[in-house]
Amino acid sequence: MNRVETLAWLADVQQRFGELIRTPLDRRTGSLRAPVESYSPTLRGEVLPGPEASAVERLAVYHRQYWFRLYTVLQSEYPLTARLLGMWSFNELASHYVTAHAPRSFDLQHVAHELVGFLTGFLPIDSNFDGVARAALLEAAAIDRAFSQVFLAPEPTLLDARAMTSELSRARLKLAPTVALVAESWPLIELRKTILDEANDERRPLPSQHAVPQYAAVFRIDTSLKVAFLEPVAYRLFTLLTEHDLSDALAALEATCDADERAALPGKVQALLRDSVSAGFWAA
Repeated sequence: MNRVETLAWLADVQQRFGELIRTPLDRRTGSLRAPVESYSPTLRGEVLPGPEASAVERLAVYHRQYWFRLYTVLQSEYPLTARLLGMWSFNELASHYVTAHAPRSFDLQHVAHELVGFLTGFLPIDSNFDGVARAALLEAAAIDRAFSQVFLAPEPTLLDARAMTSELSRARLKLAPTVALVAESWPLIELRKTILDEANDERRPLPSQHAVPQYAAVFRIDTSLKVAFLEPVAYRLFTLLTEHDLSDALAALEATCDADERAALPGKVQALLRDSVSAGFWAA
C-alpha cells in the first residue's frame, strides 16, 4: 500500500475499533462481559494474536478495560449516587449515559460532567430507578456534581469588599466557581460524607426525608472542600443575586417574606452580603 492507502486503512481500523469498544458490556448473565460474538470478522482479522491470547480475546481485554475505567471514573465522581443505587444498577445508568455522551476530552474525568442533565431527560417524571425515586437520584447527582465542580474549579479573582458601594446596586453578582449552592430534601450531604469515610462500596438505603428542605453552600478553601448550611433566606438571596441585579434581587426577596421577616430583612441582608463576600462566595 502507498501512504494514502495506508492512512485510509489506519483510519478505517481506528473507526471500527472505536465503535467496538464503545459498545456497552453485556449484562444479561449477571456479570459484565465483552460481547465477543458481535465483533466484526473484518476487525478480528486486523488484530494479531498474542502468545497467550487470541485476536478476539485481545480485543475483549481492551473492550472490558475501557468500560471498567469509565465506570470507575463515574463512581468516583458520583459516589453518593452510586451508593444509593448500588454499583450494579449505577453501572447500568452509566452505560446508557456513556453511550449518549462518549468521551471527547483528553481528560477522562470530563466524561462525568453531563450526567445530571442526562438523568433529567432519561428518567421519566415521577419514576424510580431500581427502587430509588427520580427526585432523590437527581438531587444526589446534583450534590455529587457540586462537590466535583467546586474541587476542579480554577482559582478565581474574588469580589473585594471595598467594591460594595452604591454603584453595585445595578450590578449582578457572579458566584465564584469555587462555590456551589445546593438544596436537599433528604440528608444527602451528610450521607455523602459518611460513605466517603467507609471502606466498602455496599448499597446504602435512602434516608428519611427532611421535614422541610435544607440548603447549603459547598465551597473550597485552598484545596479543602467545606459545607456551610444556610438559612432559607440566605439561599434565596444568593440564588436571586445570580439571576438579577442587586436591587431587583432584594425586591424579589422582600416579596417572598412575611411581615416579621420583612422588618428584619435590611439588617439580615447586610450581614449576609458582608459575610459571603468575606468568605469568598463572589467573583470579581
